[in-house]
Amino acid sequence: MVENQAINIERITAHQVGKGYASGLYTTTQSTTAEWFADAQFNRGNGGGPELIQIEVPTSQLNNFLQANGLTLDAPLPQSPVPGMTELFIPTEYLSDFNDLDLNISIQETP
Repeated sequence: MVENQAINIERITAHQVGKGYASGLYTTTQSTTAEWFADAQFNRGNGGGPELIQIEVPTSQLNNFLQANGLTLDAPLPQSPVPGMTELFIPTEYLSDFNDLDLNISIQETP
């Protein structure tokens, strides 16, 4: 889902076709939430993962991006499987602008 320090929008969109959730990038600042969803999404390691990506963005750029697009960092996760989970959901239509930020993306295996 990541290529050349950017989110691969076409790959995410293709992966999410026909799924029961909105198309876009689902992120969180909570490592336990990220690990839970990576494990669930990739079938406990049987679906080509799980892996996590860490995205670092300069704070001022992220805040400006969030404000310009009406997005909320650490919003409570709707229908959370575990109480207290949060997310930042970036709809597909905003991912090109997100990729224009000074992103530093690294891939990490889950523990």
